[in-house]
Amino acid sequence: MPASSGHADLLQVLRAEFLPYLQTCRDPDQLPDLLDRLSDYLGADGAVLWRSEEDLLFALAVHGSARMDWTVENVAESIGMASWRSGSAAVQEGPSGAYRSALTGVQLAQVAGVPLRGPKGIIGCIELWWKATGGKPAASSEILALLEDVLNKSLPALLEYESERRNYVNAISRLMMLYDIGKVFHSTLEMEELAPVICTRVLNILEAESATVWMLDPVKRNLYCAAAEGPRTEAMSSARVWASDAGLGTTVSQGEAVLLHNVVEPEWTDRWGGSLRSLLAVPLMSGNRFLGAIEAVRGADARYFTEEDLRLLIDVAKQATVSLRNAQRLQAERRVNELNALMEISKEITATLDLDRVLTTTVNRITSVIPCDRCTVALHRKGRLDLCAVSGEMKLDRKAAGMPELEAMHVWLAGSGGDCTVLRTEEGIDAEREETRDKFGAYFDQAGMSAFMGLLLRDEESIVGTLVLEGKEPGGLSHGHYDLARIFASQVTVAVRNALLYQQMPLAGVLQPLAERRARFAAIPAARRSVMIAGAVAILAFLTFFPWWSKPSGEARVLPALVQPVSAEVEGVVRNVRVREGARVNAGDLLAEVAPEEMRVALQQAQSKHEILSRHVLQLEAAGDLGEARME
Repeated sequence: MPASSGHADLLQVLRAEFLPYLQTCRDPDQLPDLLDRLSDYLGADGAVLWRSEEDLLFALAVHGSARMDWTVENVAESIGMASWRSGSAAVQEGPSGAYRSALTGVQLAQVAGVPLRGPKGIIGCIELWWKATGGKPAASSEILALLEDVLNKSLPALLEYESERRNYVNAISRLMMLYDIGKVFHSTLEMEELAPVICTRVLNILEAESATVWMLDPVKRNLYCAAAEGPRTEAMSSARVWASDAGLGTTVSQGEAVLLHNVVEPEWTDRWGGSLRSLLAVPLMSGNRFLGAIEAVRGADARYFTEEDLRLLIDVAKQATVSLRNAQRLQAERRVNELNALMEISKEITATLDLDRVLTTTVNRITSVIPCDRCTVALHRKGRLDLCAVSGEMKLDRKAAGMPELEAMHVWLAGSGGDCTVLRTEEGIDAEREETRDKFGAYFDQAGMSAFMGLLLRDEESIVGTLVLEGKEPGGLSHGHYDLARIFASQVTVAVRNALLYQQMPLAGVLQPLAERRARFAAIPAARRSVMIAGAVAILAFLTFFPWWSKPSGEARVLPALVQPVSAEVEGVVRNVRVREGARVNAGDLLAEVAPEEMRVALQQAQSKHEILSRHVLQLEAAGDLGEARME
């Protein structure tokens, strides 16, 4: 049969049989059957129905020897892509490029592509395969032109309808998926649980090889890895990304989402350990506040991420941002409560200078703020480190079971010169040095603990002692409690140093009762203390302005109503007055005594003179001079 006659017969068959069937197709589910019929009419051994959307070409249906996996891997080199881009039918003779038998699994003689035109341009194409061993005529440009005219009468409308339906279905599926994601994200407010959940969901939704959730450190102002899943993420836990770093840092810090293919730039690939097939990075923004970023990658053998994947990740990031912001608010509220509780404990331990009370309060109160099962304190005394207080113990017995080993850990901590946190995890002992892992492995087995946090009590002068927090449950005491424990250790250092200095003061025993009374007064409720102070001030003011209990100072004189002079019968010096001025006396009462010395002397003189005169009279009488004797 001449070629032109064959073409005419084929055209007649297409118009008489295929076109009426094409016009009856209203359901996109009929597209595979439509492709089968067209292949049978044209004698094609394989066919692919391509659909374009947003500068991307993907296969809707395949027939015969054409495989869907081949369309995914070789779309860029397909004849369908060439026809779609040029807007005209295309034919390729012989197996070459993407149509080699090693890729298609069959020996092809000819492939052809027919574009499908819609109201807004090319919306897809149909690709046809003919085997080299096929018995029917191969395609020619004349057949393709006729085929294009037939297909463009009804097939574009069906494809548009299929596209709209698929968009509706995708939109509904997307909304349902985002709703489910939102419920999952909002089911927890714990940052340690939320970040891994977000990472897992991103990994599953995007079918990514690996994914990470980066969070902004508010203190250091850089990004740290909050969660990572998939291969190539072993080094992510220690990775830090600064806002000024090229690649992820400068991109997401400016609020930009990126989609990259065939990534080989070191600023993107260094943390992943090699080149990437495709990469998505979306910032986590709460208003104008930058919280972090989500990053997803695919390896060298995977397909590219699409613009649809980017939009989906942006929507997921919006849901994640709300949950992460709520988790941050919860963390901030908890931190405020913890700091308030820590402040109350600090006030209690710094309000006293009694060292025993400071240590007892320290080891027993901190367990209400930091989740630990045992708290111990050791102090430097006389050149050695002694265990001084253990939580839950009223009296410390250093010889009790486990105490020597615990004291040895305090000595080791003081000798290490810095703080130390060692945890027992599912992988083993979390410590940098091998000897440290061996040491704590044996200690944890002996003490029944799973976490050890040691802090030095150190100030500007020297190391005062050591503070150790221990936990039995894995995950109870963690690295996240270190900042709070460090603040508490600083407060304990101040309180212990003050108590030690107070013990060195002279008259400390005299001042201690005063300090205790002051502490008891300070412990009185503020309202009651105010009433007591006001009452004391009122009493003092009353006694000051109304001194009913006191007498006026100065001299007082009592004047008699009648003055009666009292004179002695003899002259002399008054030796004693027997009554006081103003006293009542009776007649005959002895009022005063005169000193007898002068009268006694006068009496003796008179007696001596009398004796002399008596002897002189006797002499005159003896001499017969009686007249003169009488005169004497």
